[in-house]
Amino acid sequence: MLIRTCTKWLLPLLVFSFFFFIVEAKYSLLYSSSEDIEKNISESQKKLNDYNKKLLLEKSKLEKLKENKADILYGIEKLNNLIAARKKELETYKKEYEKNLLLLNELQEKIDQQAGRLSSARERLGKKLRAVYKNGMFRRMEIIYNSKNYLDLIRKIKLLQIISKNDAGLIEAFKDGIRELEETKKNLTDSKNKSLEIVEKIKTAEKEILMRKSEKERLLAEINSDEKRRTASLEKLENDSKNLQDLVKNLLKKKTSSQEIAKGKKNLGKLKTVKGSLPWPVQGRIIKLFGKQLNQELNTYLYNRGITISVESERKFTSIFAGTILFADNFSGYGKLIIIDHGSSLYSVYGNAGEIYAGVGEKATQGKILGKVDGELYFEIRYRGSPQDPLMWLKKE
Repeated sequence: MLIRTCTKWLLPLLVFSFFFFIVEAKYSLLYSSSEDIEKNISESQKKLNDYNKKLLLEKSKLEKLKENKADILYGIEKLNNLIAARKKELETYKKEYEKNLLLLNELQEKIDQQAGRLSSARERLGKKLRAVYKNGMFRRMEIIYNSKNYLDLIRKIKLLQIISKNDAGLIEAFKDGIRELEETKKNLTDSKNKSLEIVEKIKTAEKEILMRKSEKERLLAEINSDEKRRTASLEKLENDSKNLQDLVKNLLKKKTSSQEIAKGKKNLGKLKTVKGSLPWPVQGRIIKLFGKQLNQELNTYLYNRGITISVESERKFTSIFAGTILFADNFSGYGKLIIIDHGSSLYSVYGNAGEIYAGVGEKATQGKILGKVDGELYFEIRYRGSPQDPLMWLKKE
């Protein structure tokens, strides 16, 4: 029976004490590291500014790279179009060159044929001239002697003149034909040489264009590599910057909490000036004092961490000092419970309430109505997790 009763009292007490231990540990850690937090915020903010500067610089360089890349790609496209045009032009001149070469071959054959005919004609005319030269007067006398009459003589002389003239005309015609063919051959040769010269120029230009294209492609490869490297660097910087921003946010939260603790410390200083004059949470009679007291039910001494105030009828209870409501709900062994954080690890506890009017996170001013109590109100004051004698804080009645 005694063990069961002790368990009934001790278990909620242990849980309640552990609750305050966790809360106090959190605030003690924040309080003790406030200067470190401020230092970390300053250092992290400086790093963040440096990262942001680097980010802007990297973004600027990356944009410049992209612009250069766009210019080079445009240049390569123009060179490709120029190469295509040169190739088309080259094919045209090659065809013209081959056509001229074919015509030259045909023309050369005609020239050779005409030259052969001219040579034959010259040979025949030469024979006639040599015969006329050798025979001389004898030939003329033979023509006169063999003539039937004067008219026949005149006719033979004229015929001889016509034949000689025709031979001479034929020779001149051959000569004119050869001259025309030679002129045509010269023009075709000039055209062929010009085509060949243009072909060589196009080949040289094409080679130069290919070299320029190769250089631009090399630059493009370098830019792509640099762009890839800078993009990776930018991503890392952005990731590092984000992580640093998160760190600064967390540090600022801790700083806020630390500032709240500092504010609480100021409140504590104020509390110490009013220690012994704080208003009672409810008017009534103390039936259980703070500290080591005899428990009639267990017939043994127990340590009370607070006081129990008995009220004759249903009454409202109020906050003893300004603060923030940390807990407002049912708590095993304490019924409906309210805990107020007054700052600097000072808390006030109100248990066994019949009704609760306040909620977690609400601000509580001194004298704020927290709820109603019917019968008994359990009241504690804790500083840094340790129970304090409430009578040392409350004004004397």
